[in-house]
Amino acid sequence: MNSTKGTAPKGGSTSGGTMDSFKGFLIMLLLLVLAGAGGYFFGTYQKFAPVQNVPSGTPGAQSSTGVSVGSQTSPFTSLKNQYWVHSGGQDRVGYAITVYVNGQLVDQFHTPNRDVEITRWVKPGENHITFQAKALPLSQRDTSHDWYEYTLDVMSGKKFGDKFTDGETLVKYTRKVTETQDYNDDMTFVTVE
Repeated sequence: MNSTKGTAPKGGSTSGGTMDSFKGFLIMLLLLVLAGAGGYFFGTYQKFAPVQNVPSGTPGAQSSTGVSVGSQTSPFTSLKNQYWVHSGGQDRVGYAITVYVNGQLVDQFHTPNRDVEITRWVKPGENHITFQAKALPLSQRDTSHDWYEYTLDVMSGKKFGDKFTDGETLVKYTRKVTETQDYNDDMTFVTVE
């Protein structure tokens, strides 16, 4: 005689499956809320965390005066012109030259065709610029041409692409491939407004 006893379907009742789905939904919702809160916390922390020793030219960085590094305004006053250090000459002359304007570190130069804006450190009237030229080892010099030189020019004016307009060269600093000693040279220039 066949008798069948009533058994519940495998996997539990349908109300139990709905409960499991609801629990899964709640867990997913809780994880999303925690991820959002964590992102908010770390984003806020990063926004207010102090950043120091940022390389020159970093977008959004702040200078020691609180003026944005990418800003065209000077902490001294609003200048009409822009001011630049332009590197030129030949590659592998064998010098790394660190530049300071009015006591503020601008950058280190060792290759030609670089332009760094210095307007934010320039003040009306007389300005001081320091060139600290460190001689590199002979292996980093191309001595096959004794006329090779490396130049740094302080320029005023607007820059469009690779060209300067409406300005002039205020200081010209040169080191030659035949020179092998360190130099620490101070010069002055006057703003042209």
